[in-house]
Amino acid sequence: MNRTRILLADDHTVLIDALVNFLANQFDIVGIARDGRSLIAMAKQDRPDVIVTDISMPDLNGIDAARILRKEASFSKLLFLSMHSDLPLVEEAFRAGALGYVLKVCSADELVKAIHCVAKGATYITPLLAGDLISTLLTAGPQQTGGETTTLTLRQREVLQLLAEGKTMKEVASQLGISTRTTESHKYEIMRQLGIQRAHIVGHSSSVAVAFQLALDAPDAVRTLVSMDAARPSPPSELQAAFRRSFVEPAVERYAAGDKEGAVDGFLCGVFGADYRRPLEQGLPGAFEDAVSCADTFFTQELPALWQHWSFTEADARRITQPVLAVVGEQSAPTFPERRELLLSWLPNAEAFELPGATHLLHVDNPRGMAEALASFFARHPLDPT
Repeated sequence: MNRTRILLADDHTVLIDALVNFLANQFDIVGIARDGRSLIAMAKQDRPDVIVTDISMPDLNGIDAARILRKEASFSKLLFLSMHSDLPLVEEAFRAGALGYVLKVCSADELVKAIHCVAKGATYITPLLAGDLISTLLTAGPQQTGGETTTLTLRQREVLQLLAEGKTMKEVASQLGISTRTTESHKYEIMRQLGIQRAHIVGHSSSVAVAFQLALDAPDAVRTLVSMDAARPSPPSELQAAFRRSFVEPAVERYAAGDKEGAVDGFLCGVFGADYRRPLEQGLPGAFEDAVSCADTFFTQELPALWQHWSFTEADARRITQPVLAVVGEQSAPTFPERRELLLSWLPNAEAFELPGATHLLHVDNPRGMAEALASFFARHPLDPT
């Protein structure tokens, strides 16, 4: 008798290892996916009988992955194994195409029973959730939504999840295979549909300029600003001039000579410090290669725009009345604290924060410290103060 072929999807290594050790005795495990996008690709390739998946996963959550699988890989039966017991979420899982739902607190025997049940095309719900509401759900038709209900498209939910995971607009665009402009459009449409009128704006290095310009152009959309080791504005000091002579100008020359890798490395040495590669690769694997691949954009567009075309004066700064958290790393290059002091003297409502043990890598060097500082700042300045 052929054994049921299953694909496991969960980003928790310890749990996956335990599942493999237990289930391999009774099922053929065709693969293990660590995120929603890998799940879709592996399901299409391996065509498992049953997919056992979590809901909360990187890149694409299990429910949105299920919606895609229902259209593109409907030959596989879907069983959710999740920590979430919220009935609306369980309901959404079944509407997305699941045949079964089991909680991670269930016994191993129950999980095996659920897999066998789903493999036969039957529905399985853990007894912990099997109440009248779930029974009604399974016999009900598609949910009718009223005119006031906010519904994001699948693409918008993909963009929202990736942004919530901390990815930049450029990274989201690259991962989804769309342009940065399209990603921005999705973001603004998400904000509009969710009724988000204002936001906390965080900028790091060059993107601080974007944050400040947004505050000038659309002040009503900005609740607070966070400036993390701002690359501009720069005071007219010998320190700033020495930085340009020692790092910026040589990097530009290397790029012009065709040495993109050398140009990026030289520039980042000046910004992060000579030993930047190890912590960068530990915190963001592949980040240096990504930077080299973006060298054309950086040296021909971003750098000239920041240093030659963008203007930000004391008069501009005085117009920014929102609360500003001006952050520098404890071990950042001296140019960054000098710029921070200039901003503190210009901005009417700014406060200083120094991130312990951090270079210009800041949230890579000390993610917990940075997250706690942001959480505290945002809590003191809520989006809708009462």
